[in-house]
Amino acid sequence: MILVSALGPLDIRDEARGSLTTVLAQPRRSALLAYLAVEGSAGVVARDALLTTFWPESDESRGRAALRQALAFLRRSLGEDALRREGDDGVGVDASRIVCDVVQFRLAVHDGRFADALALYRGELLAGLVVADAPAFEQWCSALRVSLARDAARAAAKVAESAAARDDWPGAIAHARRAQALAPFNEEHHRRLLRYLDRAGDRAGALAEYEAFAATLATALEVTPAPETVALVATLRERTISRDAAPALDHVGSAVDAGSNAVPRPSVTRVSNARWFSAAAVIASLALLLGVWRSRAAPSAPTVERLPARTRIVVVPLADETGDPTHAAVGRMAADWIIEGISRVPDIEVVPVMAVLATTRALAAAPGPNGGETWQSVAKDVGAGVAVHGTVYQAHDTLHLQVQVADPATGRLLRPVERVSIPSDSVIAGVDRLRTRVLAAVAPLADTVTHLRRAVAPPTYDAYRDYVAGLEAFVTGDVPRALDLFMRSAQVDTGYPMPRIAAAISYVNLDDANGAARLLAPLQKERDRLGPLERSTLDMASALLAGDLASAYDAVVRQSRIAPGTIGEYMVAELARKMNRPDEAVDVLRTLGPERGELRGWRPYWRELTYALHLRGSHAEELAAAWEARRWYPADASMLRYEVRANAALGDRRALDAALATLESVPVPADARGGARIVAVTEWLAHGHPDGARIRARRGGVVRRAPSR
Repeated sequence: MILVSALGPLDIRDEARGSLTTVLAQPRRSALLAYLAVEGSAGVVARDALLTTFWPESDESRGRAALRQALAFLRRSLGEDALRREGDDGVGVDASRIVCDVVQFRLAVHDGRFADALALYRGELLAGLVVADAPAFEQWCSALRVSLARDAARAAAKVAESAAARDDWPGAIAHARRAQALAPFNEEHHRRLLRYLDRAGDRAGALAEYEAFAATLATALEVTPAPETVALVATLRERTISRDAAPALDHVGSAVDAGSNAVPRPSVTRVSNARWFSAAAVIASLALLLGVWRSRAAPSAPTVERLPARTRIVVVPLADETGDPTHAAVGRMAADWIIEGISRVPDIEVVPVMAVLATTRALAAAPGPNGGETWQSVAKDVGAGVAVHGTVYQAHDTLHLQVQVADPATGRLLRPVERVSIPSDSVIAGVDRLRTRVLAAVAPLADTVTHLRRAVAPPTYDAYRDYVAGLEAFVTGDVPRALDLFMRSAQVDTGYPMPRIAAAISYVNLDDANGAARLLAPLQKERDRLGPLERSTLDMASALLAGDLASAYDAVVRQSRIAPGTIGEYMVAELARKMNRPDEAVDVLRTLGPERGELRGWRPYWRELTYALHLRGSHAEELAAAWEARRWYPADASMLRYEVRANAALGDRRALDAALATLESVPVPADARGGARIVAVTEWLAHGHPDGARIRARRGGVVRRAPSR
């Protein structure tokens, strides 16, 4: 039996022979084994994925040779049966021969054996292991470290709760401390520790813990503790001063900690560094809100629900019920600003505004009873499990912004959001306030940190209106018009970065490198203040402009992780294909599909899919994809070119002649016909099919005979 211990410093040992130092002495190969032990224990890992992860700088032939040598070395060191193959492409481990603590840890957490899980968690994944020139491996480690630490924190919290139930306060406090150490910004863990210290009679220790926690938040995130935490600590302080003999603080702040059994409350706007309120005032306000909410609650009132990690959220533009054309963009602006904020919350996927825009347009244009946009239809189309939706309406000179956080599958309310009411000339203040309240409502749903780094200020309303109009033009393919609107938006509000990023991308699409460079240079100086989605978009545009495919690929991978299922993820496939990784491109495109969100109506999808299938030699699949492209776009003659290429590669003379004849008979530019004939001849000859001269001599659907000598 081979034991791979990846939690903490990597250790690989054979039960009979002890530590396998020869493997550990080679970082890349030992890292490869750890990767396979984690990812290939239940299935297999594609060789192309291993090449991308461990040999990204090598060309395909050298990378595959290095991988073969590494696998041969591991088989010699571990035993021939330790690694398993599946076909020509899949590599995995034999779970009966190789045991990995990460796999055991995950299984223990899944089964609710939290004490066993904690015993396995020796530290962060592969601590101290460095593999040179393998950024994808480092990214994999980084993402998995966060996930495993979060699971370990949850396990520690569960063990702490079990100890508290037995009145084992030393054990409860010790495990509560460990939970907070593993998830240092999760206030639920912090409040649990404070309550347990209080129950153990150490209120002074609880206050000291809170002061240290608040100082950490201020330094690391520039935020203050949540209202629930402030209320808990203020009550603790009051009882410390009065020496009151009231029961311990289990009830204070429990509405959030109790998960699905809690009574829902309106969210409370966070206290900024510029506006401090006394603790007594916060408690009084919280008590009033709780009292009002509980007095309205019926037995069937909705409850606060927890959602799984990696929650995917869509924010649907608020429906405009103002009847005032000057406020027509308020609902979309509110949605866009909420999206920007949610993108900063760890472990939540938010659907980008472009995907929402494309989907709402497609659904509104759909014929029949399913036509017309509804928030549930939008959420289903983009694969979201949570939706933020609502309305904007007007009463006299007051605008009201009302939203809900809901489950699109059932329509059930998941989290209430307090309505924002502002004078009709204070749109920016209202949008910013609504964003704050939505973030306070959304973040606890994913059981994640509720604190966000300070974001840039919202744009002016006029600047945003031009920006949205530019997006509309860009989606419909009118790039020059979009560029004009983006530049006008940037001039109206020079502190608003998104129209400048969008304008730079428009310049790239118009092949104006100088125009794009002029905009990108100052944007790079502002990069650190942008949200993660904006940063990755900026990095992508800069890398594409510089011709740096590797950096552009890294940027779109980050973008796709924030917002999967979008054009950003399509770009992962396109760049993978350009970097001669067709298997990866096909996998990404097959997973995406052509039917949802931003990819609805995205014709380049078929160009990339057929080309990637062609590069990997899957010509029958290539032809099937070309047929599917023509089914989707029967009036687009350019789709015939994909069919021509596939038939030529397959050597199907009759089908190739038919495709070329069709291309000759439809209205397409002459250079497109000529290009298709060149592709046909090139592919026919490249694949060794006979009599290529007849194809070369073909004109107008007729095969011309070469003159006799």
